[in-house]
Amino acid sequence: MHLALDLYTKKWFTKLRWFYFICSRCSIKTLVRHILAVIIVALLAFGTSYSVSSTYAAAGINQTINFQGKLVNSSGLNVADGNYDITFYLYAASSGGSALWTEVWNTGTAQVPVQDGVFRVALGTHSVLTSFNFNDDSLYLAVKVGADPEMTPRIRFTSVPYAFVAKTVVDDALDFDQFKDTMALDANTTVNQSSYTWTQNFTGNTTTGYTYNANSLTTGKGLFVSSSATGLTGNLAEFTLSGSNAGNTGNVVRIAQTGTSSAAVPLVVTNLGTGLSFRVNDETGDADTTPFVIDAAGNIGIGLTAPLQKLHVSGNGRFDGGLYMYGSPLNVEVTRALPTTVGNTIEIGNLNVTNGAHNVRLSVTVPSSSNSVAKQY
Repeated sequence: MHLALDLYTKKWFTKLRWFYFICSRCSIKTLVRHILAVIIVALLAFGTSYSVSSTYAAAGINQTINFQGKLVNSSGLNVADGNYDITFYLYAASSGGSALWTEVWNTGTAQVPVQDGVFRVALGTHSVLTSFNFNDDSLYLAVKVGADPEMTPRIRFTSVPYAFVAKTVVDDALDFDQFKDTMALDANTTVNQSSYTWTQNFTGNTTTGYTYNANSLTTGKGLFVSSSATGLTGNLAEFTLSGSNAGNTGNVVRIAQTGTSSAAVPLVVTNLGTGLSFRVNDETGDADTTPFVIDAAGNIGIGLTAPLQKLHVSGNGRFDGGLYMYGSPLNVEVTRALPTTVGNTIEIGNLNVTNGAHNVRLSVTVPSSSNSVAKQY
């Protein structure tokens, strides 16, 4: 049994040649019927093409592929009219290999009606094509009728079936499984987005979820997040690790410069406003009242939110090395209360002041009990 094929992927003049081919041995009546069918279909197609000014992707596209062929016997004559069992296969090679998709038309699904040797089916009717990856330029269709062996040669798909790839763009979710591993952009790309959010779910554990290589960068910006908002109360960028587990021993954010000869600055903070330039909350999140801060004037505060000096510490401090202070004049004030227990002593330590007149003040608060106080200046 032999097969003359048409995948509905050619232009109308090709269809006319095909009908001429299959009708070269037909009767005049059959030939006229085929020609009328072609004219009606062509008129419908052109009428549809010019009656609509704008075309949009339909919400529910019929994801099947029209396929038409003609069955003849070894003598080139049409097979008898009737219903036939036909199986269709899709391969990624012109010969050999395993079928990537199979659809069976038989008494269990629906047999294929054949009249004057001609049949037509919608591939994907019984075995869906919605999840099939058409992003391959070497897909071949094979046909098997009844118990006969698979027909050769296989038919290579042309453009229309590959429109299933374009269909994924209008879905609610863009499935990158339908694309190749590399997507090249040859122009500037802008994504306009209003109230919708962009979410990428990463299920890897030891791999890198997102890599951005800017190896040719000189004076540009590898990653730029900008906002002209005038009422920002949220965060322009945020990194959060919400998993509460002692096994979290990595870093939420890591900035590294690994080039030993590089003079680039790993982190620069520019603050022309009046708010804090840097803040570390260590207790109750944003409500922490004893954070580590750096304000817009460059004052460092430890244990408070509004430092008054270049270094302002609220709480105890400890120096395991020397403390060196330079200035003219140098003002040092140490205030300490004695213990209330009689007999206890307190040692301030050695304070050496050299080079010029400086003010040194030692203030000791004496409890009501009869303690002795020694003052040394």
